[in-house]
Amino acid sequence: MWQILRRNPRAFGAALLLHLILAVFALVGVDWLVSFDEVRGEPRVIQASVVSAEAIAAKAAAQRQAEAKRKAEEEARQRAEAERKAEETARRQAEVKRRAEEEAQQRAEVERKAAEEARRRAEAEARQAREAELLAALNAEQAAAGELSLYTNKIRARIRRNWVRQPGMGRDLSCLVEVRLIPGGEVVPAGVRVIRSSGHPAFDRSVVTAVYKASPLPVPSGPLFGQFRNLRLDFKP
Repeated sequence: MWQILRRNPRAFGAALLLHLILAVFALVGVDWLVSFDEVRGEPRVIQASVVSAEAIAAKAAAQRQAEAKRKAEEEARQRAEAERKAEETARRQAEVKRRAEEEAQQRAEVERKAAEEARRRAEAEARQAREAELLAALNAEQAAAGELSLYTNKIRARIRRNWVRQPGMGRDLSCLVEVRLIPGGEVVPAGVRVIRSSGHPAFDRSVVTAVYKASPLPVPSGPLFGQFRNLRLDFKP
């Protein structure tokens, strides 16, 4: 060996280096093989990258589907909420409308009752007014009748005072005469005539004469005089 070293030191150095390399390879042989395999198996690494991309794509698709589902569910929830709010709004509007209609009906009923009460009150007032008018008219008629009777009695009394009883005239005689008067009680000339005779001409003429002698007759003034303008008297002794 030493002879080889002396003869060819370079070959000895090369052999020694080779042995060292082999020793190193012996120590790290597994790592070297793995590294070599990894270098040689680069296509397998590329294949693994492809699989990872598909997984990523699948995951992204799943995420998109989940996001789409979430959005769909959110939209469905929002639509349901919008429908619920719309139904609630419609219900409130219907309630408001119903209350408004009830209030309108109540106001109409109140107005109807008020109108009915006003009508009854007006009818009662009109009836009372008519009754008052009738009562006033009746009182006026009664007063006029009383006044008419009063003046009629006065006229009869005056005619009676101017009447002269003639022999043969009984107390049961009577005749109806019509006397035309002017305001103030003056008898109109030729204004006395017999409407119903007593059957005793002398008695009838005595009554006519008494009427003329009694002129002017006591008559009322004003509107009541119209009741005496053409006066009919049933004269009895």
